[in-house]
Formats: sequence, structure tokens, C-alpha cells
Amino acid sequence: MLDSRAAYSNFWCGITAQGYYRRTPAYLPIRRRERRGCFAVPMVHSTFLLDLRRERSRSLAFHPPPPGYSGAFDDIIVFAAACRHA
Repeated sequence: MLDSRAAYSNFWCGITAQGYYRRTPAYLPIRRRERRGCFAVPMVHSTFLLDLRRERSRSLAFHPPPPGYSGAFDDIIVFAAACRHA
């Protein structure tokens, strides 16, 4: 998790049906490190640690969007959808 002086970080705890950011009750406690652990969040952006030796990593791309994707054509939203699909 990247830190900032405001409430911003490089993860989202929730997304709308259209794939955009949605603030959830879990976000600030995680962001403030009041809750510690490993959390399954729908979006991590700007920083990635990928094992490119894995076959599934070949599916990670912004373009083309993953099969069945009908959301917004936004770089981080499409990439997150590709990661979830893979």
C-alpha cells in the first residue's frame, strides 16, 4: 500500500457495477493501518509485483479487454478486470 498525507492510496476496497471507485466502511481502517493483514480488494493500481514466469501473467494487459468485459474503457479499470479474469 502506498502512503499519502490524505485519504488517497493505491487500492480500492470497493467498486461500482460499472467498475469505478466506491468508498466502503473498510477503506479508512485499512488505509490508516488500524486493520492489518492481507485483504482481497478489487483494485490495486500504480504498483504491481508480478511473477511473469506464470502462464496466467500473459493474460494481464490493458488491451484487449478480457472476454465479456463491457465496462468503462479506462486503463486501470480494464487492467483490474483483466487481473480478476486471469
